[in-house]
Amino acid sequence: PNQPKSEHVAIERDRPLQIGDPQDHLAKTERLDWIARHGISLRIFDSQRRLISLPVAGLTGEWPKRLIRLGAIAILAGLAACALVFDAGSIAFVVLAAGLIGIGFGLSYAFMTQGILGALPTEERAIGGAGIATARLTGAAAGSAIAAAIANLAGFAHGFSVPAAQTAGVWVFLAALPVAALACVTAWQMAAPAPAPATVSGPSNLVRKRS
Repeated sequence: PNQPKSEHVAIERDRPLQIGDPQDHLAKTERLDWIARHGISLRIFDSQRRLISLPVAGLTGEWPKRLIRLGAIAILAGLAACALVFDAGSIAFVVLAAGLIGIGFGLSYAFMTQGILGALPTEERAIGGAGIATARLTGAAAGSAIAAAIANLAGFAHGFSVPAAQTAGVWVFLAALPVAALACVTAWQMAAPAPAPATVSGPSNLVRKRS
């Protein structure tokens, strides 16, 4: 009661938050709101993947190769966009960036699977299909572990806060860019035209020429 008002305000500002404290409730509300908004926006890529894959599923000819390349580029661009806008505070930009990743997967994933299975002998396609699913799940698990390690190194290990989550999110997306760039190179090679079979001149060809 005898403390000056300015000193009392400083003590109130510096003291740790207690359970039931209005400031603690406000901080929890802010964290939950951030998690809900960004979590929903980052799930948009899954719905975009499903929506985009349906209208392009029946395309044939050169379109599968084009969409494999276009999808890989869209994924790389979406990851770069997420790294740029994740800490900007605008949910609209995060939704657009995450949607670009989903569009990339929707355009390319089915055709990549189709191309891999088509290159296998008929008797090995069942094993190849199971191998694709196993590789995808293994990559998702490894990616989640790496993302968690990067987030902890970026400051997330000290407790959740909105600034820490924004910083960690940016570094997680930046760390994924080299992998996405390598995927673009692989997609370009996968969609390259098949080399023409070499013609071998044998004895029969020589006989035909003489005749």
